[in-house]
Formats: sequence, structure tokens, C-alpha cells
Amino acid sequence: ATVEATSPGSTLDPGDRRQIAPLITPTLVGVFVTMYLPLCNFYLLLSTLPALVSSNGAGYSGAGLTTGVLMAATVISELAVPFWVSRWGYRRLTQVALLLLALPTLALWLSFDMSLGLLVSVVRGVGLAIAFVIGSSIVAHVTVPSRRAEALALFGALSGTAAIICTPAGVWIAARFGPDVLIGISTLVVLGGFATVAQLPVVVGGARATGRRLSIRSTRALLAPALSFALTAIAAAIFITFAPLIGVPSASTG
Repeated sequence: ATVEATSPGSTLDPGDRRQIAPLITPTLVGVFVTMYLPLCNFYLLLSTLPALVSSNGAGYSGAGLTTGVLMAATVISELAVPFWVSRWGYRRLTQVALLLLALPTLALWLSFDMSLGLLVSVVRGVGLAIAFVIGSSIVAHVTVPSRRAEALALFGALSGTAAIICTPAGVWIAARFGPDVLIGISTLVVLGGFATVAQLPVVVGGARATGRRLSIRSTRALLAPALSFALTAIAAAIFITFAPLIGVPSASTG
């Protein structure tokens, strides 16, 4: 059948409207929920874990190191995520990510010692890398091509709300109800992803590279936005780490 172009002022007839694929589907909702909950776990502890480590005797240097180790583990692990997807698929890898975020969070009930805090940050960084990388890929995979841009935009906006809501909420919960309550909530939140993980596709090998290698020219073109993104991320990490500590005496002069 031939699809005729319509003028700017024209409207589609009811038959044409029925051909438009729906944007929001049960599968897409399940993907949104499954990938949103790990982000909530991450942001709930993003500011509070460095503060708790600092107040346990590590000082400001311990707080900064906790965030730095988390970010480094995330960035390094992101490089391996496409290979992991090609080996284990989206659904199984997402289950691994949920566990890598939940179990270390539970370990914080033992202590807020800096050595444990750093270990927790490394493991959670790996889980976070998986969630960051495959989230958009899964959304694109379960959405028809004609609505893919809209679905990805909606997923990006939704992901942003996790940072806006959960980062200050984590600080408030820890101050109002205590860190143990925050740890329990953060763990339950991420474990909730197992309730909807069955909505994810069982795709193995979906991340294998099929495109051309980046040329030197295209790589240079990416340097400016990459540098801008890196500087912005560093500034945000500094603010998120140390803002909750302003006016709070350090437990250590080191």
C-alpha cells in the first residue's frame, strides 16, 4: 500500500490513526519500572553514603574518595557492558545488576567504616554501570521504530526524576529516621525490580557491534562534548558529595 503525504493543514482519517503504534505498552511500562528502581537505589545513597563514611571518622577525604571510587568503578565497568550483554542477554544481566546494587546496600548495616564503604561503592558501581548502559538499549528494543525517539525521551525524563527526588530524599530519610531505615528502603526499592524484570527481552548478542569504527575526525568532534560532560559530572559529584556536609563538623581533621 502507498502512504500519501498530507498537507500541514490536513488531518488523518480514522483508518490512518489506527495505523499509529501506541507509545505506552505494558512491556514498556515494565521496562521503565525495572530500570527506574535501580536508579532510585543509587540516588538515595549518592549523598548519604559519603556523609555516613565521613561521620564515622574518615573525614571529608573519605567522603570524596567514596564518591570517586563509585564513579570510577561505574565508568570502567560501562566499557564491559556490551560484552556482558552479548554473553548473557538483557534480562539476566539486569537481574545481576539488581543484586549488585541490593546486596552491598544491605552490607552497610554492618558498618560505615571507610574500607567497607569503598568496597560497597565498587560493587554498586558495577551494578550501576549495567543499569545506565542497557536501560536505553532495552527501551529502544521493545519500541517500534516510529515511536523510538519518543520512548527514549520519556525514559530520559523519567530517569531525571530519580535524581531530583531521591538524592535529597535520601539525606532527609537518614536525618529524620536514621541510616538503618534508609538502607532498608534502598534495598527494598531495588529488589522491587525483580517483580517486573520478566518484562525485559531475553536478547543475547544484542550488543554486538555492527557499525563502522570511529574515524579520527569523528573522534575529535566528540572531544568537546565529552569534555563538557566530564567537567559537568565532576562538578555535580563534588556538590552532591560535600553539600550535605556543609556546617557539619568533620569527625577527622585529616
